Formats: sequence, C-alpha cells, structure tokens
Amino acid sequence: MTTGVEATFWRLSDRWHEETGGHSNPRIITGNTNYQQIIALGKPAIPLILRDLRDRGGDWYAALRELTGASPTKPESRGKVRLMKQEWFAWAEEHGYELAPPRSSKEPRGRLGP
Repeated sequence: MTTGVEATFWRLSDRWHEETGGHSNPRIITGNTNYQQIIALGKPAIPLILRDLRDRGGDWYAALRELTGASPTKPESRGKVRLMKQEWFAWAEEHGYELAPPRSSKEPRGRLGP
C-alpha cells in the first residue's frame, strides 16, 4: 500500500525526471520545483530517493546530502555515476536504510515509471 509521502514522492519524481531528463546543468536539475518539493518531504523521502536512484538514476546527490547531512562520495569518485551510487548505497546500508522495494504495478506512476 502506498503512503501519502510515497504517492507524493512518485508524482513529483515522475515530473522531475520528465522535466529535467534532457538537461545537464545541475542548477536546472536541482533547482526544479519538483526536486525542491521532494526535499521538503524530509527524511521519509530518503529510501524513496535511493530506490529511484537505483531504478531510474538521476542527480539525487544534492537532495541526499541535504536530507542526510552526509557526503559519502569520495573526491576521486565525483562525476563517476556508478561509483557515486555504490558509495551512497553503502552509506545507506551502514546507516540502517533499506532500499524500498521496487514499485508495484499497482502504484501510480508517470510515463517514466519502471
């Protein structure tokens, strides 16, 4: 069953992916209203962000840093998406975060949903 935070997150993340998918400018990507509203969801969004990062990718690193206060990405990994993801997933596991399970076929999703 989807919670209110989850439903809101997926609605906003679907829009964010759609609106920023073709951009490479971090200011456009992280300054997007949907991205900012996801950050405003607070800590309950962290496992959902991690799941979306795992399943669809995207520049979630600024949101994760803001919500967690952590920055596990090593300087030599910056710009290397695969390594950045691995470091965030390792951090999440070390801090007791479980990646949310894959979205069910019954959960609401936009065009870009898995």
